[in-house]
Amino acid sequence: MMKIRVWKVWLLSSLIMAIAVYFSTSIDPLDLDKSNDVQLHDTYFVIQNWSFLLIWTLLFLIINGIIALIYKLIRYFIACSTP
Repeated sequence: MMKIRVWKVWLLSSLIMAIAVYFSTSIDPLDLDKSNDVQLHDTYFVIQNWSFLLIWTLLFLIINGIIALIYKLIRYFIACSTP
């Protein structure tokens, strides 16, 4: 079995979560009745708010980093406490 580095999984999972949240929130439900073309609305949102994806990616990088740190600390304390 191939050994996968933790930082690669961390980056990949953060990016996947950020993209999922980005595209699931790209359509404003309150704005659909005003917009005639939903596809045009999506394209406009993605082009105009590309920084939104960057913000989500950074947020998930921080969250995943904190979770990984807590996991490592718990494993360390469990390993130290067992005789």
